[in-house]
Amino acid sequence: MSRLSDVTRQDLREIFRKAASNNITRRIRVESELQEQDTLSYASETGSS
Repeated sequence: MSRLSDVTRQDLREIFRKAASNNITRRIRVESELQEQDTLSYASETGSS
């Protein structure tokens, strides 16, 4: 069970959002990285063969 809990994931998103509020480019990069991690973890959890 390496999946983050919904609460932890939401907290992380809020922290990133505040940290990047003055830097749109960094915010976009952070959010795209989160999406990439979500996709990779989903693929590994479903055991895509």
